[in-house]
Amino acid sequence: MAKFDNTPITTNVRNSIDNETFARWRTLNIAKKKVGENKSNTLAQQKQRLRMEKVVELSAPFDVAAQIGFPGKKSVEDYINAFVGANLNDRVVEVNDDLEVTVNYEEIQCAKGRRMLPRSFTVTLDAETKTLTFTHSTEARGKLRDKEDKFYALVVEPDLVDSELYDLDTRTGTEPVTITLPEEWATSALEVYVFALSKDGKKASNSCHLTVS
Repeated sequence: MAKFDNTPITTNVRNSIDNETFARWRTLNIAKKKVGENKSNTLAQQKQRLRMEKVVELSAPFDVAAQIGFPGKKSVEDYINAFVGANLNDRVVEVNDDLEVTVNYEEIQCAKGRRMLPRSFTVTLDAETKTLTFTHSTEARGKLRDKEDKFYALVVEPDLVDSELYDLDTRTGTEPVTITLPEEWATSALEVYVFALSKDGKKASNSCHLTVS
């Protein structure tokens, strides 16, 4: 973009001539050069586009957790942007040279922050009753571990692209918490994540993927 002075020819020009576009901006005459279409399509660019498409697709089942799991996001972002930004990398979505896409669910972050999770957090499946039982250690000391912090579990059924967010208990809870899964869900390939949120909802922990036992 360049500034130009008025001449008898340019004074009334406000459209395009060849690859130049003339316009008026505030009190200045502006000339903008058109850039030809970028047709580059390298393997790296193809991989990144596929990675972006897959992460945006993943935001659907992770939406319910991302709404509260990114309280530290910038004001110009919404929670979907925050989720995509946290997961747009090759640890989460691998794309090989044959453009085959693999999702590493254990690497996905559905919450992000400096709050600390307990040192121990486990989940156990009872396939017969379709329930999950959560237990955790109860330490609650330090500015990143407040006794009123609340724990949440996100359970994802990847084949159905479905999920549920469950309230668990607070950091000082000592009793196991059991939740019942939707009837239509298969229990063979669940992905489970837990994270902490401060009482006022303004501070979160990083999410942690749990192995179901």
